[in-house]
This record gives sequence, structure tokens and C-alpha cells, in this order.
Amino acid sequence: MSKRRYEKHRGNGSNKFYGHKINSHVWCGSNNERSRFLMLEFDENVISYSTQPETFDVYGIEYSPDILVHTKRDGDYYEEVKGDYYLKKDGFEERFELQQKCVKALSRLPLRLVTESKIKKAPLRTLNRLNKYQRQDINKDIDIKKLPTKPILFSQLQDIIFSKFNADIGDVWTLFSHSIFTFDFKAELTPDTLVWRAR
Repeated sequence: MSKRRYEKHRGNGSNKFYGHKINSHVWCGSNNERSRFLMLEFDENVISYSTQPETFDVYGIEYSPDILVHTKRDGDYYEEVKGDYYLKKDGFEERFELQQKCVKALSRLPLRLVTESKIKKAPLRTLNRLNKYQRQDINKDIDIKKLPTKPILFSQLQDIIFSKFNADIGDVWTLFSHSIFTFDFKAELTPDTLVWRAR
């Protein structure tokens, strides 16, 4: 068993995802991988991530985990992103368990499985929209200190910003994409979602 480290984000995917958290493009081998990067972008526990940073020799077969994740509270770990159909293939469980053991032995880091079913539970529509507004600067006309500090509905925050400042709906979403305001990311952001100031 052995391993090789790669200094840059690498992969053989067909499309790219720009990670604002890491100021870099990463390659996506599938839509599931892109959605996972999107989830990591807005996970406040995640410091950074990279794609296929190392290749491990698993008893003569090269294996590269999909993602290496660095977190604030849970340490570092690798992730393998798989579609649900792949989990049903013969020998998958045995092969993945072997990969987990080898990766742990060679890197001392755990290898976690992230399934398509888990990814589909994330508020992907909202995350995609937030990702779009990460490219937009916060409206300087909005005085953050004058915004509520206690939890309110998204619709109420929107009304306050519209009435007090020269702003539009994009400016409201930008406050969330830049982590000025936040919410429970377990569900899509709607007018009735409870939101609060993060900083």
C-alpha cells in the first residue's frame, strides 16, 4: 500500500465548479459531486475542501477519494460521493470497506460515504441561488448595524431592507451568500423561513 499527494485540485470530470470558499475551480465528475461541493460551500463547519488530492495504492489498484474536507470541529476526512445506483453493484460494500481501511492506514484519516439520497435532502435550489450571489458585493447602502439581530421571517427582513434602503431582492440574497444572515439549511429558503443575523 502507498499513496501519492497532489498539490493542486485535480480530477477528470467534465465540468467545473468555482468554490468561493477556496478561491479555486474544482472539477466535477458528476452532478452529485457538484451538488456536494455546493453543500460544502455553505457549511459553516467546513474551512476548505479539495478534489482528489491523493491517490492510494489499495493492494495494487489505484484509488482516489473524491474530496478531502477540512473542518473546524470534526478534523479532516475524505469523502466518496456515489449515486444510489452504484451502491447496488455487486461487491461495492466489500470494496469500499477495503478502501476505507487502506486510506485510514496510510493517511490516518477516515473515508466517508456520501450518497445521492443524502445530497437530494439538501436545499439545492437555495444553495444554487446563494452561490450565484457570492459573486455580488454587498450593497453599500445597506447599514448592517440597523438590521434586526433577533430571528425574523425572511419576508420580514426583505420588507425592512426594501423600505429602509435602496436595495432589491438580489441585495437581500447577497446578505445570505456572504454569511451576514443565515438560516437552518435543512430546508429551502422561503418567505416563511426563520432567519437571523450571523454577524
